[in-house]
Amino acid sequence: MRRFTGTEKAGLAVASVIVIGGLLMIIHPIDMTVFSGGYGIYGTGGPVSLQHVSKEMSRYSGGAAVLLGLGFASFVLCRSRE
Repeated sequence: MRRFTGTEKAGLAVASVIVIGGLLMIIHPIDMTVFSGGYGIYGTGGPVSLQHVSKEMSRYSGGAAVLLGLGFASFVLCRSRE
């Protein structure tokens, strides 16, 4: 059985937090208000605006977070050591 390095353990911890957060957003969606930055690559030069996120969009974001977390966990587990 292969032993995990500290970096792999930390990566799996981060992936599990992302997956659990995504599942919570799917199971219990909430209406949110999100701050978005200004214009440009670095978010400078424009006004800061507020955006409303509905419950349906919160579920979609939760699903995306679950997929992101599972993809990150599979990358940590399946990458070859060199």
